[in-house]
Amino acid sequence: MDCRPILAVCTVAILLTSLLGLTAPSPVMAQAMPMTEVTTSPIGPVVVVSSCTGEAVTITGTTRAVNHVTFDPNGGGHFRFFMGDQGTGIGSPSGNQYMFGDTVSVESNFPSGNSFEFSQDINSRLFTAGPNNNQIIHGTLHVTFNGNGGFTAFIDNFSIDCR
Repeated sequence: MDCRPILAVCTVAILLTSLLGLTAPSPVMAQAMPMTEVTTSPIGPVVVVSSCTGEAVTITGTTRAVNHVTFDPNGGGHFRFFMGDQGTGIGSPSGNQYMFGDTVSVESNFPSGNSFEFSQDINSRLFTAGPNNNQIIHGTLHVTFNGNGGFTAFIDNFSIDCR
């Protein structure tokens, strides 16, 4: 499966989180109510390639995204992003039917000061008939910076399996 759409969303989330983390909220923002935005939109048609079958799959479906930002009274902020996709696809040249589902979760905490924490979890499934044709992608990323801007934790796990 072409991971570029997922990575693009994650990159935007990382940039947004980084920008929020580099700017301390004003006292007005620190006491503001949490902000949440929910959007639903169509996907595709988009062509992805299955790592398990090598086949180009034209997919269509729906994506739902939830963004949530909270600023605390101490001047820190907390950001959460969730995206869930689901839909169907048709393989080329086989004409096989595919089903897909993706989730991306991002959470970032930036307390007052220079410390920063970021976590991301990606799960993607692209299923079709036949043995070992079901593609499963999983990725986890966690980064923590201390008050001096140095890494205190870095975890990066990524896998693609065919079942």
